[in-house]
Amino acid sequence: MHILVHNRGDMGWVQGIPSILARAGDRVAITCSCSPGIVPMTEFRKSDYIIKINEQPNHKMTLQPKFATDALDRLAERVDYEEWFLEAIHSIAEQDLFPSWPDAVIYPINQPKPIYYTFGRGNVILGDWRPGFLAAGAPLIFICTFKILDMLIEWILNENGLPSSFRFQEKLKNLKNSPKFPPVIECRPWLQERLIGLYAELEPLRGTVIHDKHFTSTGGGIEVSSSKKGAVGPPLSVCADSLRKLGLTIVSILKYVKGTWLIDDFR
Repeated sequence: MHILVHNRGDMGWVQGIPSILARAGDRVAITCSCSPGIVPMTEFRKSDYIIKINEQPNHKMTLQPKFATDALDRLAERVDYEEWFLEAIHSIAEQDLFPSWPDAVIYPINQPKPIYYTFGRGNVILGDWRPGFLAAGAPLIFICTFKILDMLIEWILNENGLPSSFRFQEKLKNLKNSPKFPPVIECRPWLQERLIGLYAELEPLRGTVIHDKHFTSTGGGIEVSSSKKGAVGPPLSVCADSLRKLGLTIVSILKYVKGTWLIDDFR
């Protein structure tokens, strides 16, 4: 059988989706009459899929994601810069495991008196750039935090066999189809629900900061309103401390998913 696709300006949907086939013999050839001339396409084997010509394919989740090493590498590549930025601006990687260092008293076997050890340390910061940036850059920090969450969600959908999309509403719709999440999230339904809820609530605010002016930033915090379709909603205030906690939460989840951090099973 021969399929002729008329007036398609973008051939990517045909070239990249072998499932655009019809039940007809052993093989199906696809061509396009886009200008200029006829463009021959790859010949595919018969498939179980049936699709009408000139209709956009209805993507469905077809993969059983394993979230193996190669998948985690793809996630790390997606978020490399934004993760570094939030770690740097919030000093996430520099948090002390021990706020104070204990002194030591050692009783040698061959000596009659103990040996006392006193430990000291110092940290001098000259011209730290972070306080000033945190005070002025709340909108950028908010957008960067949402972007990590967005790329995490898109990666999960991709690993479930769904294509990338720049439309947030399409991603939210796909999340309702119960995709499989990485094990550290999948085994915690409460975390999965909150991630999806957080994504849905932050998305309209992200649109305001990027496209509109219905927000203010003072003292390291941000006050922003949803402005979907021109309808300005009530303002939501995110103080500097809450913005840091939001960034720490998203980066922490990312690190647990990648395996950089491990959760103590006994806590």
